Amino acid sequence: MTKITVPNIREDIFKGLEGKTEVLDHSSNWATVLGEPCLRKQYYFRVEWDKQKPPDALLQGVFDTGHDIEEATIFNLNQYGLRAEPKWELMGKGLKIKDETFKRLNIGAKVDVSLMVHEGRMGKTLGPVEIKSVHPNVFHRIKAVTDLSNFWWMRRYLSQLTIYILGCNFERGFFLLVNKANHYDIQFLELRLDLDFAESLLTNATIVNAAVEFKDPPCKINDPDECDRCGFAHVCMPDLSLGKGIKIIKDPELLGNLARLEQIKPLASEYEKLKESIKKSIGKGHDCLGGNYNITWKNVKVTRKPS
Repeated sequence: MTKITVPNIREDIFKGLEGKTEVLDHSSNWATVLGEPCLRKQYYFRVEWDKQKPPDALLQGVFDTGHDIEEATIFNLNQYGLRAEPKWELMGKGLKIKDETFKRLNIGAKVDVSLMVHEGRMGKTLGPVEIKSVHPNVFHRIKAVTDLSNFWWMRRYLSQLTIYILGCNFERGFFLLVNKANHYDIQFLELRLDLDFAESLLTNATIVNAAVEFKDPPCKINDPDECDRCGFAHVCMPDLSLGKGIKIIKDPELLGNLARLEQIKPLASEYEKLKESIKKSIGKGHDCLGGNYNITWKNVKVTRKPS
């Protein structure tokens, strides 16, 4: 009988993902890029887009996961929205924005979906909706739309949706955040149009267009955090001076865990204080009952070997 070899499933998946990785042509100013703090990076997206480092297999998997969750979210939530009162629906997927100002400034934008609320036979669109899947550690730290600015990779979401709101001529848009651990655990956050912020994004487009026309890249920002995660660092060659052995952390999950650790640090001292207070109140040698609590006293002897 022929022996069948067990396939290396993980390796096969990675090979498949590596075959899908690509860098996309940025012939226009993308809505997601206009909020980047480095204008030189925005310039490189336009003229050196093919030189950026392509995503590795794991990052490509993150992109594919986000796309799959987005598709499933639209379908699943609409099943509930169309049975609600009033009825609502996420619709108009992939709608390209046609705006004269955007055309003049060469801004490219394509809306995920829009929120339509049905009133009788009529329907009213309330604004564009940007769907984002979020790691659980980060998801539970977001309580308001302003919290998005606490995470560097989410700041571009704000510029993205602002461009969509402006281009679609609305006063507001919405973020639909999906917990990656439970796709029905969502947050629906409203973003009001900030005209000053929107104007700054249009100004960025104007500056980048001029830089492209005259082949004059904007100045380097030489920021260790921004430059380390930039796909054009090998093209730009920023002037950075880091201490020996310093490692820049850019893993979103690790950053989320560090933030959570910082958040619960005060609870550790509170725990120890309460523990000592309870010990003093109960005293040694007593088993106790109270409310829902059963406290058993134990005498633990520690034997140490002589040094």
